[in-house]
Amino acid sequence: MTPNRAVSRPLGAPPPGTNLPPLAAPVARLFFPLSASRGLALDSTSPALLKQIVSAGSNNPAVHRAAEDVRVLAEVSVDAKQVERLTQRSGRQRQEERDAATDAWRARPLAPREESSTR
Repeated sequence: MTPNRAVSRPLGAPPPGTNLPPLAAPVARLFFPLSASRGLALDSTSPALLKQIVSAGSNNPAVHRAAEDVRVLAEVSVDAKQVERLTQRSGRQRQEERDAATDAWRARPLAPREESSTR
């Protein structure tokens, strides 16, 4: 039997990596209300980009300058309001971590407090 070398047309199957419909993100917010409390962001910012945005937002005197730095250095256009929100969210998280660590240290008995907590 000889193999068929004719060109075949692709079937009507959808490509494997299609994007979700535009309603997927708003619906996800309805069904996953605990995502924010668990530290899961529902936005499209990657961890690496988030780190760059927060660094720029923390080290610039104005968020519009931070947004410009991100545009130039990361080659991503980010709204100044988004820089402000992400930077404030990161700052609140760091304050909560600091407060929890301080409370845990204060809850220790007096004798172990004298020992260095960073060995």
